[in-house]
Amino acid sequence: FLFSNSYSNRHDYDEWFYKVCNQCNSKIIIIPSKKRIEFTNLKYIRFWRHWKNELKKVVGAKKSYYYSAALLDAYVDFVNIIYLLNINKIKRVVTLCDCHTVDLMVTEYCNNNNIQTATLEHGYYREKEAFTLSESNYFLGYGENMKKMALHLGFPKQKFVIVGMPQLIDVTLPTVVKKNNNKVIGVILNGADLIDEDIWLIEVAKQFAHKNHYKVFVKQHPGYGSTYYPNGLFAGVDKVFLSNTSSFEFGKMVDFSILTSSTVFVQYLMYLLPVFVGKSVTHLYDSEEWCRFNDVSQLQEKMNGLYSKDLKYQSDMLGARLNYSEVNNVKDNYYRFFNSTL
Repeated sequence: FLFSNSYSNRHDYDEWFYKVCNQCNSKIIIIPSKKRIEFTNLKYIRFWRHWKNELKKVVGAKKSYYYSAALLDAYVDFVNIIYLLNINKIKRVVTLCDCHTVDLMVTEYCNNNNIQTATLEHGYYREKEAFTLSESNYFLGYGENMKKMALHLGFPKQKFVIVGMPQLIDVTLPTVVKKNNNKVIGVILNGADLIDEDIWLIEVAKQFAHKNHYKVFVKQHPGYGSTYYPNGLFAGVDKVFLSNTSSFEFGKMVDFSILTSSTVFVQYLMYLLPVFVGKSVTHLYDSEEWCRFNDVSQLQEKMNGLYSKDLKYQSDMLGARLNYSEVNNVKDNYYRFFNSTL
Protein backbone atom coordinates (compact mmCIF):
# COMPACT_ATOMS: atom_id res chain seq x y z
CA PHE A 1 0.00 0.00 0.00
CA LEU A 2 1.48 3.32 -1.10
CA PHE A 3 0.67 6.66 0.54
CA SER A 4 3.02 8.89 -1.43
CA ASN A 5 4.28 12.41 -0.74
CA SER A 6 1.62 13.67 -3.14
CA TYR A 7 -0.72 13.61 -0.14
CA SER A 8 1.73 14.31 2.67
CA ASN A 9 -0.31 17.37 3.72
CA ARG A 10 -3.67 15.56 3.81
CA HIS A 11 -3.76 14.22 7.35
CA ASP A 12 -7.53 13.80 6.99
CA TYR A 13 -6.76 10.81 4.75
CA ASP A 14 -4.59 8.98 7.27
CA GLU A 15 -7.29 7.25 9.29
CA TRP A 16 -9.31 5.80 6.43
CA PHE A 17 -6.19 4.79 4.48
CA TYR A 18 -5.10 2.62 7.40
CA LYS A 19 -8.63 1.25 7.68
CA VAL A 20 -8.31 0.05 4.08
CA CYS A 21 -4.83 -1.39 4.65
CA ASN A 22 -6.05 -3.34 7.66
CA GLN A 23 -8.44 -5.34 5.48
CA CYS A 24 -5.50 -7.07 3.82
CA ASN A 25 -4.06 -10.10 5.62
CA SER A 26 -0.51 -9.78 4.26
CA LYS A 27 0.84 -6.31 3.52
CA ILE A 28 3.49 -3.66 3.82
CA ILE A 29 2.65 0.04 3.97
CA ILE A 30 4.99 2.51 2.26
CA ILE A 31 4.93 6.14 3.38
CA PRO A 32 7.98 7.99 1.95
CA SER A 33 9.91 10.36 4.16
CA LYS A 34 8.89 14.01 3.95
CA LYS A 35 12.54 15.04 4.16
CA ARG A 36 13.22 16.65 0.79
CA ILE A 37 16.97 17.49 0.75
CA GLU A 38 19.39 14.62 1.26
CA PHE A 39 23.01 14.13 0.24
CA THR A 40 22.10 10.80 -1.36
CA ASN A 41 20.06 12.73 -3.91
CA LEU A 42 23.24 14.23 -5.36
CA LYS A 43 23.96 11.08 -7.37
CA TYR A 44 20.90 11.98 -9.47
CA ILE A 45 22.08 15.54 -10.15
CA ARG A 46 22.76 14.77 -13.81
CA PHE A 47 19.08 13.92 -14.25
CA TRP A 48 18.05 17.17 -12.59
CA ARG A 49 20.26 19.21 -14.93
CA HIS A 50 18.85 17.47 -17.98
CA TRP A 51 15.23 17.94 -16.80
CA LYS A 52 15.88 21.60 -15.96
CA ASN A 53 17.29 22.32 -19.40
CA GLU A 54 14.41 20.58 -21.15
CA LEU A 55 11.77 22.22 -18.99
CA LYS A 56 13.34 25.63 -19.56
CA LYS A 57 12.34 25.35 -23.22
CA VAL A 58 8.70 24.84 -22.22
CA VAL A 59 8.03 26.84 -19.03
CA GLY A 60 10.94 29.29 -18.89
CA ALA A 61 14.03 29.54 -16.70
CA LYS A 62 12.34 30.48 -13.41
CA LYS A 63 9.71 27.74 -13.39
CA SER A 64 12.16 25.15 -14.70
CA TYR A 65 14.00 25.17 -11.35
CA TYR A 66 10.79 24.48 -9.41
CA TYR A 67 9.49 21.75 -11.70
CA SER A 68 12.83 20.00 -12.11
CA ALA A 69 13.32 19.98 -8.32
CA ALA A 70 9.84 18.50 -7.86
CA LEU A 71 10.62 15.90 -10.51
CA LEU A 72 13.87 15.03 -8.75
CA ASP A 73 11.99 14.52 -5.48
CA ALA A 74 9.50 12.28 -7.26
CA TYR A 75 12.22 10.27 -8.95
CA VAL A 76 14.12 9.68 -5.69
CA ASP A 77 10.90 8.53 -4.03
CA PHE A 78 10.21 6.26 -7.00
CA VAL A 79 13.65 4.64 -6.85
CA ASN A 80 13.32 3.99 -3.11
CA ILE A 81 9.80 2.59 -3.47
CA ILE A 82 10.80 0.24 -6.28
CA TYR A 83 13.71 -0.99 -4.18
CA LEU A 84 11.29 -1.87 -1.37
CA LEU A 85 8.92 -3.61 -3.78
CA ASN A 86 11.71 -5.74 -5.21
CA ILE A 87 13.41 -6.81 -1.97
CA ASN A 88 10.03 -7.76 -0.50
CA LYS A 89 8.96 -9.52 -3.73
CA ILE A 90 5.69 -7.59 -3.82
CA LYS A 91 3.14 -8.89 -6.33
CA ARG A 92 0.29 -6.43 -5.68
CA VAL A 93 0.40 -2.65 -5.18
CA VAL A 94 -2.44 -0.36 -4.08
CA THR A 95 -1.98 3.41 -4.44
CA LEU A 96 -4.06 6.10 -2.78
CA CYS A 97 -4.28 7.84 -6.17
CA ASP A 98 -2.41 6.72 -9.29
CA CYS A 99 -2.65 10.05 -11.12
CA HIS A 100 0.13 11.84 -9.24
CA THR A 101 3.72 11.70 -10.44
CA VAL A 102 5.24 9.15 -8.05
CA ASP A 103 2.13 6.97 -7.92
CA LEU A 104 1.84 6.91 -11.71
CA MET A 105 5.52 6.04 -12.12
CA VAL A 106 5.15 3.18 -9.65
CA THR A 107 1.94 1.97 -11.32
CA GLU A 108 3.55 1.95 -14.77
CA TYR A 109 6.58 0.09 -13.42
CA CYS A 110 4.35 -2.52 -11.79
CA ASN A 111 2.21 -2.97 -14.90
CA ASN A 112 5.37 -3.63 -16.93
CA ASN A 113 6.76 -6.08 -14.38
CA ASN A 114 3.83 -8.41 -13.75
CA ILE A 115 2.81 -6.71 -10.48
CA GLN A 116 -0.94 -6.22 -10.16
CA THR A 117 -2.17 -2.71 -9.36
CA ALA A 118 -5.21 -1.05 -7.83
CA THR A 119 -6.00 2.53 -6.84
CA LEU A 120 -8.47 4.00 -4.36
CA GLU A 121 -11.18 6.57 -4.87
CA HIS A 122 -10.34 9.28 -2.34
CA GLY A 123 -13.13 11.76 -3.04
CA TYR A 124 -16.03 12.57 -5.32
CA TYR A 125 -14.12 13.56 -8.43
CA ARG A 126 -14.87 16.52 -10.64
CA GLU A 127 -11.72 16.09 -12.77
CA LYS A 128 -11.97 13.61 -15.63
CA GLU A 129 -8.20 13.02 -15.34
CA ALA A 130 -8.87 10.76 -12.35
CA PHE A 131 -10.10 8.22 -14.90
CA THR A 132 -8.39 9.19 -18.15
CA LEU A 133 -4.94 9.09 -16.51
CA SER A 134 -5.54 6.05 -14.32
CA GLU A 135 -3.48 3.06 -15.41
CA SER A 136 -4.13 0.68 -12.52
CA ASN A 137 -5.66 -2.73 -13.18
CA TYR A 138 -8.51 -1.87 -10.80
CA PHE A 139 -10.21 1.28 -9.54
CA LEU A 140 -11.87 0.80 -6.14
CA GLY A 141 -14.82 3.19 -6.14
CA TYR A 142 -17.54 4.38 -3.77
CA GLY A 143 -20.78 3.67 -5.61
CA GLU A 144 -23.01 3.75 -8.67
CA ASN A 145 -22.83 7.52 -9.34
CA MET A 146 -19.05 7.49 -9.68
CA LYS A 147 -19.16 4.32 -11.76
CA LYS A 148 -21.61 5.93 -14.19
CA MET A 149 -19.35 8.97 -14.48
CA ALA A 150 -16.31 6.78 -15.13
CA LEU A 151 -18.03 4.68 -17.81
CA HIS A 152 -19.34 7.85 -19.47
CA LEU A 153 -15.71 8.98 -19.81
CA GLY A 154 -14.77 5.68 -21.43
CA PHE A 155 -13.29 3.98 -18.38
CA PRO A 156 -13.31 0.16 -18.80
CA LYS A 157 -16.23 -1.39 -16.95
CA GLN A 158 -14.23 -4.41 -15.79
CA LYS A 159 -11.70 -2.17 -14.00
CA PHE A 160 -14.24 -0.37 -11.80
CA VAL A 161 -15.03 -2.22 -8.59
CA ILE A 162 -17.64 -0.81 -6.20
CA VAL A 163 -16.50 -1.29 -2.60
CA GLY A 164 -17.86 1.80 -0.80
CA MET A 165 -16.37 4.77 1.03
CA PRO A 166 -13.49 3.54 3.21
CA GLN A 167 -14.57 5.95 5.95
CA LEU A 168 -17.58 3.66 6.46
CA ILE A 169 -15.49 0.66 7.55
CA ASP A 170 -16.60 -0.37 11.06
CA VAL A 171 -19.21 2.42 11.13
CA THR A 172 -22.91 2.05 11.90
CA LEU A 173 -24.75 4.62 9.81
CA PRO A 174 -27.68 6.63 11.19
CA THR A 175 -31.18 6.32 9.78
CA VAL A 176 -32.50 9.69 10.99
CA VAL A 177 -31.29 13.14 9.89
CA LYS A 178 -29.54 15.05 12.68
CA LYS A 179 -31.42 18.26 13.48
CA ASN A 180 -29.84 20.91 15.70
CA ASN A 181 -31.34 24.16 16.88
CA ASN A 182 -28.13 26.08 17.53
CA LYS A 183 -28.94 28.87 15.05
CA VAL A 184 -25.65 28.25 13.18
CA ILE A 185 -25.12 27.93 9.42
CA GLY A 186 -21.93 26.20 8.28
CA VAL A 187 -19.95 26.94 5.10
CA ILE A 188 -17.70 24.27 3.55
CA LEU A 189 -15.04 25.89 1.39
CA ASN A 190 -13.58 24.47 -1.82
CA GLY A 191 -10.14 26.07 -1.83
CA ALA A 192 -8.06 28.15 -4.22
CA ASP A 193 -9.34 26.52 -7.43
CA LEU A 194 -12.95 27.62 -6.81
CA ILE A 195 -12.39 30.75 -4.76
CA ASP A 196 -15.20 32.67 -6.50
CA GLU A 197 -17.67 30.06 -5.32
CA ASP A 198 -16.28 30.27 -1.80
CA ILE A 199 -16.81 34.05 -1.81
CA TRP A 200 -20.38 33.55 -3.03
CA LEU A 201 -21.11 30.88 -0.40
CA ILE A 202 -19.96 33.13 2.43
CA GLU A 203 -22.02 36.04 1.12
CA VAL A 204 -25.15 33.86 0.91
CA ALA A 205 -24.50 32.56 4.42
CA LYS A 206 -24.15 36.07 5.82
CA GLN A 207 -27.37 37.19 4.14
CA PHE A 208 -29.21 34.17 5.51
CA ALA A 209 -27.73 34.68 8.97
CA HIS A 210 -28.71 38.35 9.06
CA LYS A 211 -32.30 37.56 8.11
CA ASN A 212 -32.69 34.62 10.51
CA HIS A 213 -30.44 35.73 13.39
CA TYR A 214 -27.97 32.89 12.84
CA LYS A 215 -24.22 32.69 13.35
CA VAL A 216 -21.88 31.81 10.44
CA PHE A 217 -19.18 29.17 10.89
CA VAL A 218 -16.70 28.48 8.07
CA LYS A 219 -14.68 25.30 7.48
CA GLN A 220 -11.51 25.66 5.39
CA HIS A 221 -10.50 23.02 2.86
CA PRO A 222 -8.02 20.45 4.30
CA GLY A 223 -5.58 21.01 1.45
CA TYR A 224 -5.31 24.78 1.84
CA GLY A 225 -4.13 27.02 4.64
CA SER A 226 -5.40 30.49 5.45
CA THR A 227 -2.91 32.09 3.04
CA TYR A 228 -4.84 30.69 0.05
CA TYR A 229 -7.91 32.80 0.84
CA PRO A 230 -8.10 36.51 -0.04
CA ASN A 231 -7.87 39.16 2.66
CA GLY A 232 -11.24 40.16 4.06
CA LEU A 233 -13.00 36.96 2.98
CA PHE A 234 -13.91 36.08 6.56
CA ALA A 235 -15.12 39.54 7.57
CA GLY A 236 -18.47 39.17 9.31
CA VAL A 237 -17.95 35.45 9.93
CA ASP A 238 -18.43 34.38 13.54
CA LYS A 239 -15.88 31.55 13.56
CA VAL A 240 -13.38 30.07 11.09
CA PHE A 241 -12.28 26.46 11.54
CA LEU A 242 -8.83 25.67 10.20
CA SER A 243 -8.03 23.04 7.61
CA ASN A 244 -7.18 20.40 10.22
CA THR A 245 -10.68 20.47 11.73
CA SER A 246 -12.73 17.36 11.05
CA SER A 247 -15.55 17.94 8.55
CA PHE A 248 -17.59 15.38 10.47
CA GLU A 249 -17.28 17.26 13.76
CA PHE A 250 -17.99 20.53 11.98
CA GLY A 251 -21.18 19.10 10.48
CA LYS A 252 -22.42 17.97 13.87
CA MET A 253 -22.05 21.38 15.52
CA VAL A 254 -23.98 23.46 12.93
CA ASP A 255 -27.68 23.33 12.07
CA PHE A 256 -26.89 22.74 8.39
CA SER A 257 -24.03 23.30 5.96
CA ILE A 258 -23.80 24.78 2.49
CA LEU A 259 -21.21 23.94 -0.17
CA THR A 260 -20.81 23.71 -3.94
CA SER A 261 -18.39 21.01 -5.14
CA SER A 262 -16.85 19.55 -2.01
CA THR A 263 -16.68 15.78 -1.40
CA VAL A 264 -17.98 16.63 2.07
CA PHE A 265 -21.44 16.49 0.47
CA VAL A 266 -21.07 12.71 0.08
CA GLN A 267 -19.74 12.35 3.62
CA TYR A 268 -22.72 14.27 5.02
CA LEU A 269 -25.09 12.09 2.99
CA MET A 270 -23.62 9.03 4.66
CA TYR A 271 -24.02 10.45 8.17
CA LEU A 272 -27.31 12.26 7.46
CA LEU A 273 -25.89 15.64 8.43
CA PRO A 274 -28.06 18.41 6.88
CA VAL A 275 -26.46 19.94 3.80
CA PHE A 276 -27.49 22.08 0.83
CA VAL A 277 -25.66 22.50 -2.48
CA GLY A 278 -25.16 25.84 -4.20
CA LYS A 279 -24.69 26.50 -7.90
CA SER A 280 -21.27 25.56 -9.29
CA VAL A 281 -19.32 25.69 -12.53
CA THR A 282 -18.46 22.02 -11.97
CA HIS A 283 -22.15 20.95 -12.05
CA LEU A 284 -21.08 18.06 -9.84
CA TYR A 285 -24.30 17.74 -7.86
CA ASP A 286 -26.77 19.29 -10.30
CA SER A 287 -28.99 16.18 -10.18
CA GLU A 288 -29.71 16.68 -6.47
CA GLU A 289 -32.63 19.06 -6.87
CA TRP A 290 -33.96 18.23 -3.40
CA CYS A 291 -31.10 20.17 -1.78
CA ARG A 292 -29.89 22.61 -4.46
CA PHE A 293 -30.17 26.40 -4.23
CA ASN A 294 -29.14 29.34 -6.43
CA ASP A 295 -29.69 32.23 -4.03
CA VAL A 296 -30.55 33.01 -0.42
CA SER A 297 -34.32 32.83 -0.98
CA GLN A 298 -34.04 29.29 -2.36
CA LEU A 299 -31.78 28.36 0.54
CA GLN A 300 -34.48 29.62 2.92
CA GLU A 301 -37.06 27.47 1.17
CA LYS A 302 -34.86 24.35 1.31
CA MET A 303 -34.04 24.95 4.98
CA ASN A 304 -37.75 25.20 5.83
CA GLY A 305 -38.19 21.81 4.18
CA LEU A 306 -35.55 20.33 6.44
CA TYR A 307 -37.68 21.11 9.50
CA SER A 308 -41.07 20.26 8.00
CA LYS A 309 -43.09 17.43 9.52
CA ASP A 310 -43.46 15.44 6.28
CA LEU A 311 -39.84 14.14 6.51
CA LYS A 312 -39.40 14.55 2.75
CA TYR A 313 -35.89 15.95 3.20
CA GLN A 314 -34.90 12.86 5.17
CA SER A 315 -36.46 10.55 2.58
CA ASP A 316 -34.62 12.32 -0.26
CA MET A 317 -31.34 12.20 1.64
CA LEU A 318 -31.64 8.47 2.35
CA GLY A 319 -32.41 7.81 -1.31
CA ALA A 320 -29.43 9.86 -2.51
CA ARG A 321 -27.11 8.12 -0.06
CA LEU A 322 -27.54 4.79 -1.85
CA ASN A 323 -26.36 6.31 -5.14
CA TYR A 324 -23.09 7.67 -3.80
CA SER A 325 -21.71 4.72 -1.85
CA GLU A 326 -22.24 1.09 -1.01
CA VAL A 327 -23.33 1.21 2.63
CA ASN A 328 -23.99 -2.34 3.81
CA ASN A 329 -20.87 -4.43 3.23
CA VAL A 330 -18.00 -1.96 2.95
CA LYS A 331 -15.54 -3.75 5.22
CA ASP A 332 -16.27 -7.13 3.64
CA ASN A 333 -15.95 -5.66 0.15
CA TYR A 334 -12.40 -4.45 0.78
CA TYR A 335 -11.47 -7.67 2.57
CA ARG A 336 -12.70 -9.87 -0.26
CA PHE A 337 -11.00 -7.76 -2.89
CA PHE A 338 -7.57 -7.74 -1.24
CA ASN A 339 -7.60 -11.37 -0.16
CA SER A 340 -9.39 -12.95 -3.10
CA THR A 341 -9.60 -10.78 -6.23
CA LEU A 342 -5.98 -9.75 -6.65
